[in-house]
This record gives sequence, C-alpha cells and structure tokens, in this order.
Amino acid sequence: MVTFSQLINSVRLRTDIVNSLFVTDIEIGEYLNSSLAELYGIIVNTFNDYYVKTIQFTLTSADDGYLLPSDFFKEIRIDKSYSGNPSATQPDYIKLNRINIADENNFNYMTLRNIYSPPTFGYIMYNDKIKIIPKSNIAGSYQLLYVPAYVDYTSNDTVCMGPPGQKWHEYALVDTCIKVMSKEESDPSMFIAQKAELKQRIQTEAANRIANDALPPTTTTLKWYDRNSGWGGGW
Repeated sequence: MVTFSQLINSVRLRTDIVNSLFVTDIEIGEYLNSSLAELYGIIVNTFNDYYVKTIQFTLTSADDGYLLPSDFFKEIRIDKSYSGNPSATQPDYIKLNRINIADENNFNYMTLRNIYSPPTFGYIMYNDKIKIIPKSNIAGSYQLLYVPAYVDYTSNDTVCMGPPGQKWHEYALVDTCIKVMSKEESDPSMFIAQKAELKQRIQTEAANRIANDALPPTTTTLKWYDRNSGWGGGW
C-alpha cells in the first residue's frame, strides 16, 4: 500500500524536483488526483465490478422517481422486490430492464389498455432521476447497484486502485510526472511512453477478473415469473 503523500514524493523524485518549489506539493496533489480520477475511469470502463455500492429504497405511488445518490457515477443494475417486502432470509428482487427514453410513452398504462395492473417493465434514467416504467406501478421496494464517483485523496490517505499489489497507481504517478514536466517545459516523452504501456497493461488485466474465462452470459432475458406459460405462471 502507498499513501497519497508518498506518491507526491515519488513524483518529485522521478521528475528530479526534490528541492524545487517551482511546482508545489499542493499543485502536484491536484495533478495526482486528476490522474487518479482518469485511472479510476479506465478501471470502471473495463466493465468489471471493482467498485460497487448497493442501496435499498422505497417508492410510493406519489413519487415521480428516485433521486440518484450524490456520489452516483454509473449504474450497474436496478432490481424491484416482487413481494414488496424483501428480506435478508428470502430475497425476491427482480432485475428491471433499461428502456430507451424514446420508447417511454409506449409503456404508459393507458397505452397498454389492460384491465389488470401492468407489471413493472423497466426504468429510464435521465438527469438526476431513475423513473420506473410504467409510472402506475412505481410503488415498491428497490435496490440500486452502482459505481460511485471518484473521491479525491488527501495527505496520508492510503491509495488503492484496483487489486492491492498490482500497483495500478503507477499509471497516475506517470501521468502526474507528465504534467509536472510540461509545466517545467521539460521533455515528458519518456513518461508519455510509459503511460501508454501502463494503460494497455491495466486495461488487459482489469478486463476480466476470472483468470480462465470470460463473464458468463445471462441465463435468460425473461423474468423468472415469465419463464413458462399457462397456469404455472413461472412456478
């Protein structure tokens, strides 16, 4: 493990500015956080679940949607409780499908013209809200799995990007060296080459967390209660 302060010192060593005040520690820290945020995005966009948070929430018929958490970055999955009363001993969450915003009105209750209450078909997400489709069936219990936004490191915070020991923070360290060298109007070409190599390595290593296989396909696109017909109703 390495601390944020240690990374700042490493930048000074690698760029040979240990005793120089031309670039302050505060500036290097800002550069470093920017580079770590870039690295965080690379790891997240390999589409493997290195950073996942789960929250539960309840909506009533009066709600217009669910306000996204303040640290929201990317959604992984949204589930709705089939019974409306999920429990740790007998969870009954059903994955909701994302609906194209252009098709939102196709799922309105009046458009469906069904004498029965329509099932929850899915959701759309725009601006700062998740909206359940159709609105007439919004009431219920939900869980959201999402990737939180990057949070700046400070001082003696321990920096951990991806699996401990893989030293993926090297990418941010080298990228910060490029920024420092550029401010000094020095040649950063060596660090630029290192950055390209590190990016390729990280994308390759992060792309699949299962060493000998790719992510398995989903078993079905149908909800469990729609997996057969007739009186069985999925049971």
